[in-house]
Amino acid sequence: MKNKLPLGKLAMEDDLLTWAWGNDGRMSQIEEALSRHASGDWGELSEQDKAFNDECLVTGGQILSEYTIQDKKIWIVTSSDRSVTTILFPYAY
Repeated sequence: MKNKLPLGKLAMEDDLLTWAWGNDGRMSQIEEALSRHASGDWGELSEQDKAFNDECLVTGGQILSEYTIQDKKIWIVTSSDRSVTTILFPYAY
């Protein structure tokens, strides 16, 4: 997949990191979600939220994607200035 979005530095919330390393397949699924996010696939968002992300690609603004990995929702958030992308559980936002 071709990247549409620069990710900057990557950060992962502590609870998610602990959960991800608890099972061999989780980290690779998170990496796949991160690749989808960078390519402009916003995951399980509403069509309205996907359109907003597409607009933010052009105009600037924070971009959020949502994916489900092994029955857990995760969010991937790239800052407005594209300096950092954080992977986290929604409750940690």
